[in-house]
Amino acid sequence: MKAIDLHVHLPTPDWLDVSMRGYVEAAETYFRSKVARKTLDELAQEYAAMDVVAVLLAWDAETATGRPRVPNDLVAEAVRAYPKSFVGFGSVDPLKGDRAVEEVDRRSSA
Repeated sequence: MKAIDLHVHLPTPDWLDVSMRGYVEAAETYFRSKVARKTLDELAQEYAAMDVVAVLLAWDAETATGRPRVPNDLVAEAVRAYPKSFVGFGSVDPLKGDRAVEEVDRRSSA
């Protein structure tokens, strides 16, 4: 392994076109380049070809943003499917109170 990419958001259409709608367009304007949409398989192949491991980020800020989250389960499934390419990093929305604690407990015992 050559490197570890510590901050990888899923470039899937569900994440980019739903949860990040508006932000993606602003980033594309600012950086003057398009954000590439990829499947998990394409992303895993890309990282494998570079001999780099990606730390995939779940994302839950529903309370503050009103935007759908990237579930911890989705990231866990990606890590199970592509263990040589991905490591997972979970997320809980602390503003969800007991539900956030339950999510940590649930994923910790999985």
